[in-house]
Amino acid sequence: MSPLVTITKNRNQHLLQKERELASKIRVGELDHVWDIFDDILMNIYRMELYNIEVIKVRVLELMLVLSRAAIDSGADYGKISEINHDFVTYIAGLKTIEGVSQFARQILQAYIESRPAKNPRGEELVQQVKEFILKNYHRRITLEDIAKSVHISQYYLSHLFKEVEGISVIEYLTKVRIEKAKILLRNPKYSIYEISEKLGFKEPSYFTRVFRSREGRTPSQFRKLG
Repeated sequence: MSPLVTITKNRNQHLLQKERELASKIRVGELDHVWDIFDDILMNIYRMELYNIEVIKVRVLELMLVLSRAAIDSGADYGKISEINHDFVTYIAGLKTIEGVSQFARQILQAYIESRPAKNPRGEELVQQVKEFILKNYHRRITLEDIAKSVHISQYYLSHLFKEVEGISVIEYLTKVRIEKAKILLRNPKYSIYEISEKLGFKEPSYFTRVFRSREGRTPSQFRKLG
């Protein structure tokens, strides 16, 4: 592979990573550094396309469509975003300078951000689906990846969204559910500590004991004795 091909590939990967990061921030409303990331993306597009204004306009249009979808995912009105996109497509065709493209693209991104609701109903709906999935599957050895796949979103987006809505991480919520179920099972003497750890999806009894003690201040055996 030639050095030029390698450089181009690395730039493409960097650009894709930054686009995903920016889209995720818009989805969850984490707007710190949004403009720095956006400007970095634009500058990379300009360099990759050798400052060819017509190609740049196409690439920027593609970027803005991705970001508009992120805004819709965050709860922005589809009709409103469609109007913004229509204006963008219409107006960008007549721009003749990179500075003009940059300025207008920033205005459009600001419009996307302002179109987001103060609260994220779509996000709250996804979090509710996640909680329902956990309540149905806490007994299995599910991972963050499994949970994210159940609602068709990335692990990164899920982690930020769940923490934003619930105030705790997904794994903390899963652990909380398991410990509450454990306390119910521990009151039934027919189940051993080993059986309870298996029923709750823990890797091994020692790990179950460690997690239980860290949350309850006593081991499962001590909890059972004290009732």
